[in-house]
Amino acid sequence: MDADPGQYEHAIDRLRALCERTVDETERQILTEAVAVLSGLHSKNKEQVGLADAILSATGRGVIAYDAGGRVIRAGPAMDEMAVTSLVGMEMQAVAAALTVRHPDGRQVRQEELPAYRALKGETVAGERLDITSREGRTIHALVSAAPVIIGGVPSGAVVAWQDVTEQEQIQRRLNEMSTLLEGMFESLGDIVGLQLPDHTILRYNRAGYEALGMTPEEVIGRKCYELIGRDRPCDVCATRAAVRSKRQERLEKYVPEMGRYLECRSTPVLDENGNLLLIVEHLHDITDRVLAMDALRESEATARALLNAPTDAISLISADGRLIDVNETMLRRYGKGREEVVGRHINEIFPPRIARERLERLAEVLESGAPVRFEERGVMGWYDVVIYPIRDETGRVARLAVIGRDITDRKQMEERLVESEERLRSIFREAGIGIALLDLDWRITQTNPAFRRMLGYEESDLVGRSVAEVTHPDDIEANRALFYEMVAGRRKRFQLEKRYIGKDGRVVWARLTATILGDTKDLPRFVVSMVEDINDRKMAETLRTEAFNRIEQNMEQFAILGDHVRHPLQVVLARADLMDDEETAEKIREQVRRINKYIKELDRGWIESRKIREFLRRHEMV
Repeated sequence: MDADPGQYEHAIDRLRALCERTVDETERQILTEAVAVLSGLHSKNKEQVGLADAILSATGRGVIAYDAGGRVIRAGPAMDEMAVTSLVGMEMQAVAAALTVRHPDGRQVRQEELPAYRALKGETVAGERLDITSREGRTIHALVSAAPVIIGGVPSGAVVAWQDVTEQEQIQRRLNEMSTLLEGMFESLGDIVGLQLPDHTILRYNRAGYEALGMTPEEVIGRKCYELIGRDRPCDVCATRAAVRSKRQERLEKYVPEMGRYLECRSTPVLDENGNLLLIVEHLHDITDRVLAMDALRESEATARALLNAPTDAISLISADGRLIDVNETMLRRYGKGREEVVGRHINEIFPPRIARERLERLAEVLESGAPVRFEERGVMGWYDVVIYPIRDETGRVARLAVIGRDITDRKQMEERLVESEERLRSIFREAGIGIALLDLDWRITQTNPAFRRMLGYEESDLVGRSVAEVTHPDDIEANRALFYEMVAGRRKRFQLEKRYIGKDGRVVWARLTATILGDTKDLPRFVVSMVEDINDRKMAETLRTEAFNRIEQNMEQFAILGDHVRHPLQVVLARADLMDDEETAEKIREQVRRINKYIKELDRGWIESRKIREFLRRHEMV
């Protein structure tokens, strides 16, 4: 990025002007970082250079600045940390070697696709989604942007910035998991909730809406809301019309004679990123009973408004000095007290000391700030989600406080059970007698249990981050790898095989491997669980058994050969006996020959029986 001072000043002024005109936050961030880098390079003042480096450190992003030749001239600490070395002075290819960059689908990013390479060609890259893996194997999801630095009409360098959005993606997955639950909650609400266009055309209602109208979705969707109650024009008092004008939530109460009910109507506008109105969320709450009761209590209108703006759970109205002015029936049922036992009493007289002290501290916080607060509180009978709202008098002073408590004991107990369940799983992982190893989708070990480490004689630090191939017998690597990547590709959920591992001391360890792939809520693969059973003893027993049967076969064959070798000399002896003049001696010799032949025949029968047994064992895979 060699240039005279005038060119640097011109480039800096141009980038600043672009920064002031742009409305895109990502582009503005890139341009701001580019100004900081150029200012540091242009200035010979150490304080200015230090300021540029400080800006790079404070942006909350990883930043790299390249010169025209693709050499790093500035790098934020986040990038050095990922590369485990200083990047300054490195060529673009060396940076790519230090940091593995992939597309979200796992494909390697080619050099010509790199944001830095494209920026040096004059292209501006904004918010491209990439995965970056450090030399230590840590992978983050990032939004990467890049901008060229133009001096004299040509690209003279580039600034690349990335933002770690790993946590945001995890949050997004959780949000997706909640969408089904939210839809169920929408349909189960007792109040009428509907979506409509600004011109009152109905897009949908929840179940309560269709039931209140006595119509089906097909009879409702596409019609105007006022047509559904028999009118030919919008209501004179309409929260939706007011929300369309103000582009903020509007609330009103009115009597609907066609339904014979008093309704609290809330219309909340939904705007796009440019502030344009997209649709209206209409919430209709039946307040007929409350309105009838309010006729006798008009002076408490401010109190009723605060109660209506809060969840209708256990509700109490408290004075500024901590005395209960009123409570609802849920509150009374929760504490098992009558209204006369509660109203007019101080908090210290109602709650245990700890709860009373904490509640008074929260009340004091709202009185001082004038803003509502929300917190979770462990009460006498469970956990509660508590909201305290300020209620102002005519002068604007906070005179009363509305306290709404929602029972969340079930949720808390579920969370506690989840924690206990996770601890049990961790305990099983630690104490299991069978070896367990967790692998990432690149066949690298991410975690092992003690049984696995004992089996191979390694420490945890020796294994984590290593490829499984490094501890697998060379003859078994390809078969194991092929099955693993079939599973990662989605062609199977699990596989099982017998394989040989190589222990730290070089010994061969036979094991039965059962591998299972686990996915996320979208059934996308996340990691692999390998269950490894030591079968060395069985393999040794099989080997010894095979060797024993082989030795028996050899002995049997030798017996057969020996029988043949004995028969031939006996025939010679028998012939000699026939030639002898002493018949008595000759007969004795013949008798002994016959006895020996008998023994040989018995050996032959035994050999035949043994051969039959051997064939039976072979047929039944016992040898």
